[in-house]
Amino acid sequence: MIRITKDNFTKQFIQLFKHLVAGRDAEARMVVDALIKFDPNVSALYVQRGVLRAQDGRYEEALADYNRAVELDPEQPFHYLHRARAHLLRKAFDESLADIMRANELDNGVADNVILELASSLA
Repeated sequence: MIRITKDNFTKQFIQLFKHLVAGRDAEARMVVDALIKFDPNVSALYVQRGVLRAQDGRYEEALADYNRAVELDPEQPFHYLHRARAHLLRKAFDESLADIMRANELDNGVADNVILELASSLA
């Protein structure tokens, strides 16, 4: 069990990304869960846990994490893009497109790669 404190939160947050970059997903899962338990109001943590869950094919759980990230920080376009990808993997094209469009409203052009991915999946 990982013990998160106010003093080591930032260190553990950095450790999470080191695990992700190194492909140590099991360790990353433990760290992200502990970080969320300590501070459930950091939207980036939900995105990272959603990414891990989506990689495991747990799209509904990933979607719940992305939804929470959007609730916490609705002005962050990348949260919508992650959610759009989860919708895309679930073949929920209308929802995916809505999130892509919202991300573009927040930051014009940010969704270009996702739009290409969506178009290729429909071809």
